[in-house]
Order: sequence, then C-alpha cells, then structure tokens
Amino acid sequence: MAIPLLFPLYSVFKVRNVGLEDATVMAVYIRALDSFTMQGIRDGTYYLYFSTGEEWDGQRFTVNPRYQKFEEPFQFTTGETTYTTWNITLHGVVGGTASAENVSESDFPFLNEP
Repeated sequence: MAIPLLFPLYSVFKVRNVGLEDATVMAVYIRALDSFTMQGIRDGTYYLYFSTGEEWDGQRFTVNPRYQKFEEPFQFTTGETTYTTWNITLHGVVGGTASAENVSESDFPFLNEP
C-alpha cells in the first residue's frame, strides 16, 4: 500500500569527486574529476560509503580498491518550504568539516548486495 507524501522529496546530495581515481557512491559511478547530484532522497539519516580505485568492472574496482565511510551520518528532512542539501567532496579539502574512515572490504555494502 503506497502512502502519499505530504511534501515532495526535494532533498539533494551533491557529490564531487576531486580525486584522480573514479568512485562509486550509493550505486552511482562518478568518474575522476566529475560530480553527480542525487535528488528525491527520502527523509532519514544515512551513512555515506564510497569506494575509489581503478578498473571498474560494473560492481567494484579491481585495481587498488579503497573502501571508506564518512564518520558522521547525513540527515535529510523535507519541510513545507525547506529541504536538506549536502555538498560532499570525496577527498580531503582545506577547511573541510567531515572526515572519512577506512572500512574493510567485508564491511563495505557492495552494489550487488540487497
């Protein structure tokens, strides 16, 4: 049974990959030095995992893979006249306010997992 939403889902998650390696983010492949904007994110709290590396095979990087997760979750809320927008950079930047930690391959939620 579908429950109608009182407000449209406008939350935005813009992710920019400023590194020299390609990355996957929430089932999105982002080429090196490119960006992608996710829209229509349901209200809630989300942890952002990302992987960088080389030689993408459609599910994971097969050369020099690195698995990371932002230490703090991202909260999304939609109101009558407001919505959440996050701008995320996948590599450390001067003046940045978020930190990412390494995670093991076994703790990383790969795209082919339910």
